Amino acid sequence: MNIELAQKIINILNELLELDRPAVGALIANRVPCNQDFANHPNVLVWPQNNGFHIGILGLLNGICGLEIDNNGLIEAVFEEKDGELNRLKCFKLNDDINGKIINK
Repeated sequence: MNIELAQKIINILNELLELDRPAVGALIANRVPCNQDFANHPNVLVWPQNNGFHIGILGLLNGICGLEIDNNGLIEAVFEEKDGELNRLKCFKLNDDINGKIINK
């Protein structure tokens, strides 16, 4: 687990977000299909989706930085809510729930 690396990545993502919010939002929203072997890799976060497995940039970056016991990542995308729905990518930050739960997979 590397909180210093995660914070560096967060700082860069937030800088890029200020330069081109739609581009960063698209990067975060995009996930590509992957196979079961990829999904089983211990250093990436892959989510089941549409009867298969998909990986996004945050899943890859979080895996590189280290994962929590419950397989959450250190890097979190924060969205603004409007009328109860996630609306706009606001910023990136360290996951608030990392105290004492970090492991290296």
